[in-house]
Amino acid sequence: MQIRKLNAQEAALLRKAQSIAFVFPIDIETIEEEPPEHCWGAFDDSGNLVSGMANWPLPMYYDGHVVGMGGIGGVISLPEARMRGNIRGILRAVFADICEAGGVFSMLYPFSQTYYRQFGYEVCYAAHTYTFPTEQLKAYRQTGTARMVMPGDCDAVFRSIYDTYARRYNCAVARDDFAWKRVLRDGDPYKCESYRYVLEDDGQGTAYCMFKPIKTGEYSFDLLLTDFAYTGPKALHSLLGFLYKLAPQYHNIRIQAPSDLHPALFLPEPGTLRIAGMTHIMARVLDARRALSLMRHPAGEGAYRITILDDFLPDNTGTYSVRFGAFGVDVQKGEVDAPSDLRVSVQAFAQLCLGFCALPAALLRADVELVGNQAVLEKVFVEKPRFHSDRY
Repeated sequence: MQIRKLNAQEAALLRKAQSIAFVFPIDIETIEEEPPEHCWGAFDDSGNLVSGMANWPLPMYYDGHVVGMGGIGGVISLPEARMRGNIRGILRAVFADICEAGGVFSMLYPFSQTYYRQFGYEVCYAAHTYTFPTEQLKAYRQTGTARMVMPGDCDAVFRSIYDTYARRYNCAVARDDFAWKRVLRDGDPYKCESYRYVLEDDGQGTAYCMFKPIKTGEYSFDLLLTDFAYTGPKALHSLLGFLYKLAPQYHNIRIQAPSDLHPALFLPEPGTLRIAGMTHIMARVLDARRALSLMRHPAGEGAYRITILDDFLPDNTGTYSVRFGAFGVDVQKGEVDAPSDLRVSVQAFAQLCLGFCALPAALLRADVELVGNQAVLEKVFVEKPRFHSDRY
C-alpha cells in the first residue's frame, strides 16, 4: 500500500470512489475538472486508488487563540479494500502533515463515533437542529437597515461581524480567505435559492444571516438558517426581528446554535420548539503540549500534573507538569509513569481542553482518574462555549 497526496487526476478518481462509497451520482464528463485541494489517497499494489480523504486547512479559535486545525472529510474505502488498515495509514500521514504545519487539532463529522474514537477523536460539540414557528419572534424588532448581499459584493462586512462573533467559541473556524470562499460559493439567489442579508446600524454591520428555503408543502416553506453571526445582544434581537418579517413566506425557522444559545432563551413559548438532527462533531488533539500551553488558565498562580495516554500518537503520551500565573503558562513533559494529579485518555483530554464538559462531569468517564489536587483542577477544566458550523 502506498499513501500520498493526490494530483488533480487522482483527486478526480477519489471523487469517483466517493460516489460509490457514499452512493451519490456524478457527471463523468466534468469530474476531471475538479481540483485536488488537499486530497490524500491509498493505492494498492497495482496502483489503483482504493481509499482516500480530504484534509482541509481550517484555522480554529481555541481559548482566544487561532490555531491550526485539519478538517477531515470525504473519508472512504472502496468495498473491496475495506478492513485493511488503509484509513489508519492515511490518518497517520495526514496527522503528521498537520503537525508539520504547526496544527494542534483535527476535527470531523463522523459516520460513527466508535469508529473514529479508535484514532483518538472524541465528541466535542453536539450540533442540535432547532425548529420553531417564525411567529415566536413577534416580540422582536429589527433596528437600522437590512440589505441583500449578492455574489461579487464586498464580503468585508461578513468577515468583521463573524470574527467578533466567533472568536469567543472554541472549535469555531477562524475563517481565512480559503474558508470564506467555501462559505460564499453558492450565493446567487436567482439560481440556487440562497439568500444573504446584512443588518447595519449607522453604517456599521451588526448582524448577518444566510438561509435557504426548505419546501414542506405545495405552498409552504421552512427557513433553514445556514450561517449567521451578530456582534452583541442588541444585534441578536435585531436579527430575530428581521427573521420575523419573513413569517409570510416561512412558517418555521430551522437553526443550529452555539452551545450557549439555546432558543429557549429567546422564545416566549419554548414548548413550540422541536429538537432533532443532532450531529456529534468530533475533535482530536494532535499536540498535547501546545494544547496545554495555549489553554486558558484561571487567574492567580497554580500548578498541576496531568498524564495523557494516546495509543494512536504515542508522542502525546506522557505526564505534563503545568505551572500558570502572571508569567504565563509553562508546560514540561515527563515520563508516563511519573506522579500525576489526573490521568486521562487523549479522547477525554480533547473534551477537557475544549470545554465540552467540566472536570466533575469528565470524572463520569471510565478513562478519567482523579488522583489529587482537585481544587486546582476544577478551576482549570471548566465548560466553555463551543460552536462549529463549517462543513467539509
